Amino acid sequence: MARICGICPVSHLIASARACESIMAVRIPYTAAQLRRMLNLAQMVQSHALSFFYLSSPDLLLGMESDVAARNIFGVVAARPELAAPASLCAALASTSSNCSARSAFIPAGSFPVA
Repeated sequence: MARICGICPVSHLIASARACESIMAVRIPYTAAQLRRMLNLAQMVQSHALSFFYLSSPDLLLGMESDVAARNIFGVVAARPELAAPASLCAALASTSSNCSARSAFIPAGSFPVA
């Protein structure tokens, strides 16, 4: 089921598991249901990040009039290398909006935050 969509495989896995449980009249424990919910919410965050950074940002950052062959994530890194590091990206976004958290300013460029 996860092969149906490359962007949101967790949703398809959960739907498949729920269908099988329904067919076999299985009730999962409350903790398992909460873990599934947490997993699904994490997948939604990952899906939104994937959608923005890989699918939308090349069009937004490079412009719709740019060369189609270069309008991808590699073209963004080539044109705007300062955006390649998460802290640099957040600093660039912070100059135009207030969506970044204050602690991101303390993350060294090139490092990836765990939490």
